[in-house]
This record gives sequence, C-alpha cells and structure tokens, in this order.
Amino acid sequence: MENPVFQNVLPNVWKGQYQGREVAAQVSRVSPGDDTKKIKGKFCRVAGIWGFLKHPNLLPLLGVMMTENQLVMVSDWMSNGNIMEFTRVNPNEDRLGLLKGVTKGLIHMHDRGMIHGDLRGVNILIDNDGNARLAGFDMATVAARQQTLPYANGWIPWMSPELMDPRSFGLLDKHPTVKSDVYALGMVIYEVLSGQAPFSAYEELLVYLMVLDGKRPERPRGVAGEPFTDVIWKVLEHCWNQQASDRPSAKHVLLGLRGTPPTVK
Repeated sequence: MENPVFQNVLPNVWKGQYQGREVAAQVSRVSPGDDTKKIKGKFCRVAGIWGFLKHPNLLPLLGVMMTENQLVMVSDWMSNGNIMEFTRVNPNEDRLGLLKGVTKGLIHMHDRGMIHGDLRGVNILIDNDGNARLAGFDMATVAARQQTLPYANGWIPWMSPELMDPRSFGLLDKHPTVKSDVYALGMVIYEVLSGQAPFSAYEELLVYLMVLDGKRPERPRGVAGEPFTDVIWKVLEHCWNQQASDRPSAKHVLLGLRGTPPTVK
C-alpha cells in the first residue's frame, strides 16, 4: 500500500484513509532481540491465509506493509466495533443471527484446513450492514517470542484445556486446532448471549485451574437465562468437552443454533 494516512485509535490499531475508503491498520511491532526472520515468516503466512479467505462473515484483507520494526495488515474499518460493543449499543439485535454468521465464517475456514486460533468477542467485528465478520486470525502471536502471549492478552477464558496444559492431554505443544476453535466458539456463544465474558467473576489464574479441573460457566437463570434454550445449552456443553475429540464440528454447532440437537463429529 502506498501513502496511507493513519490515526492511532486503539492499542496496535490505527484508523486511516486509503484511496477514499476508511481502513484499519493492525500493527505488530518487532523488538530488538526478536527472531526477525521467524516473525516475518509467520506474518507472511498469516497474511497469505487471510488474503486467501473470501466469505461474507470474514473480514477481508486489503493489503500489508512491512518495515524493519513494524508489520501491518490493513482491512476495512468497521465503524460498529466488535460484537460485544455492538450488542451493548443495540440490545434488541438478533444475537443468535449474529452467532450463526460467526459460525458460518468459522466453517468456511475449517473447510479449507485453516484455524482461527484467537476466537473471542473482541475479534468479531460488525460491518455497516450488521453482519458479523471474523477478524484476529492469530495476529496476536505474530510478534511474540513465547507462545504464552494469549495468556497475557486475557485469552484464558476462551482457551481450551489442551492448549492450557498440552502434556496432560498427551500433546507436545499448544498449537490451536479445529477442536480448540470449537471450544472457543462455545465460549463466544456464551459471551454474546449473556453479554459478559465467560468466567468474568474470576481471576484468570483461577479460571486456568478451574478449566483444567473440568469446570465451565454456569447456565444463567431467570431472565438472563432465557436465550439459553435446552438445545443451545447442550451445544455449549458439547463445545466445552474436556477431550477435544468429543467436541462437535462447527457445522454441527450451526445446526444446534438452528434448533437441531448437536452430535459429535
């Protein structure tokens, strides 16, 4: 991209104008001592994946910029903010409809052998037509020397148990998978329908221990519990299975959101 003009509006996010359209630039900084070659290699891989994805529920990539100490991905600016901000301002919005869109976007990724890796409310944006669009695509870890960055970024409530402690599940490392995406999708459904982050009453270290012990968010009661029908709650329970192999596919989650009891596949 040539000669864009940007203004800092959020940490690591800049708003700007490019060829007459409002755009957002997501910036990852490369610090002295970082493995620059490795970081830029991952940046190019993420950009390649993002640029390949075309779907109404995925945020399109418009371009990239790379300097000695900054890596930038540019996309359309979403003036409605993320799904949590949007539903707070528009409390009567069809949240289930938005979640179906989220799930369709994830299905599109999974069908192409791609993993999101950082699915949570802040990474789901709402376009000018009111459609949910997945963003984020594991950009949080592009400039990270350690794989523990999501913990520092508050990702724990959406993090599957096998990513928290892979060795306890017979794994050597904590690479996100289709099944960890589905676990996070269940947390996003809970987040959007309840209006609050999962485990919001607990410190993250306690959440870490609770999840490894098999504990999950409790089903809301009374008026707050009305969006959580028996079928939807069963969907969440399936998404949150301790064993990744027991979780459903995103396609089966979509069926559950449409009212069909979930199955594992």
